[in-house]
Amino acid sequence: MGKRQFLILCSVLFISFMIFLISAPLCAEQGNRTPRLIYRNEPPKQYAGENDYPIITTNTLVDFGNLPEDTAIDSDNWRIELSGMSDTPQGYQFSDVKIVKIQNQEALASNLPANEPTFEQCMGIRVHFDKSWNNDWARIHPLLPVSDFTRMDRTGEQPTGMLEAVGTIRRVSALVRGLNYKHALEIRMKNEKGDYYNVSMGSLYYPGWKRIIWSNPDYIFDITKRGVVKKPLYPQYAPFLKLDSLVVYKAPGEIGGDFTFYIKDIRVEYETYPMRMLEDIEDEDVWEIQYNNASTDLEHQINILEYQYDGSSIPPDRLETYKKSMYDELNQTKDNTSDNNTSQ
Repeated sequence: MGKRQFLILCSVLFISFMIFLISAPLCAEQGNRTPRLIYRNEPPKQYAGENDYPIITTNTLVDFGNLPEDTAIDSDNWRIELSGMSDTPQGYQFSDVKIVKIQNQEALASNLPANEPTFEQCMGIRVHFDKSWNNDWARIHPLLPVSDFTRMDRTGEQPTGMLEAVGTIRRVSALVRGLNYKHALEIRMKNEKGDYYNVSMGSLYYPGWKRIIWSNPDYIFDITKRGVVKKPLYPQYAPFLKLDSLVVYKAPGEIGGDFTFYIKDIRVEYETYPMRMLEDIEDEDVWEIQYNNASTDLEHQINILEYQYDGSSIPPDRLETYKKSMYDELNQTKDNTSDNNTSQ
């Protein structure tokens, strides 16, 4: 063996020996360490107490088959906005939203995914895109926005289209009947701060009913990897989430024309935000900051609606009725808060 080969052999042996010295303690530690549990059905009890783990709740944000009368699904209560080349009189003439009754319950039961109950009706949507290859979109939304003035603390029954005490969102799902179109569906929601959550539900390129699911990619299952954040309390509002609209994005590979789909409900899976229940001092009774801020926000919202629908086909008394109901609801919320505090 030559001198050169001998030096190479010694170098290889030395490097191998150093790698062994470095990796041996790590391997021993790994072998003795209790494996870290990732949350599935119960909290990792060796790292956090059972009471420290967030409560996961799944609630229906909106059931389109069972809406109250003032938001019932018809052309008087819902609107479709079109963009780009589809924003034409013809596009608005042929686009429509209506309630659709199920005609065959046996067929529905066989076509629904597992564990999905049958229902009597759902929302049907028809969008008339321009017959071109443009990337247009259609936004389907209530004529008048979902009320958010139950957001003051200690409120009673929440309106349809809103969820209160919403912490970190884990999943959003929708039961949708597709017809093999490649258009994509987006659910647009709004929180107590006015920030929008645009949740992309993916393509509707499938036939029949399917519960399409969006999972939060930033959700941390292992709470030991989370940072502890103390958030300000009063006069911040209790967190809520409400429906803003549905958005359909036309696929560039589809030539356009008429497109229909059906949607039954939207569900949200989230961590329940811990609410303040009993306090020695009721801050809102002392300062009324939330009520005053809500009154200012309502006045601003009404001004926007009056400007938006000025000269439109909406009956004038419709907006006046909405304005009166919102102010009545806001005042009723304040009265309920005072009554609750008195009873305590």
